Amino acid sequence: LDVEDEIVTAHRLNAICAFQKSNDERAEQELRRILFIQPAYNLDPFVTPPPVMAIFQRLQKPKHTIFTVTMMIR
Repeated sequence: LDVEDEIVTAHRLNAICAFQKSNDERAEQELRRILFIQPAYNLDPFVTPPPVMAIFQRLQKPKHTIFTVTMMIR
């Protein structure tokens, strides 16, 4: 693993821990950090709790929507 992958892994684990402690806001913050570092990152659904996957997928959608609108304007 390189340093960037280790940082992303730390944020992923922090997000899962925050969710387990019922701190959804912190979990979302950690997931946003992952997308800031690696915008194309995908969580593994086999090791990520479904509610965390749902938050992550929700956070990914605006990126796609903005891209689509931008491409339509051009």
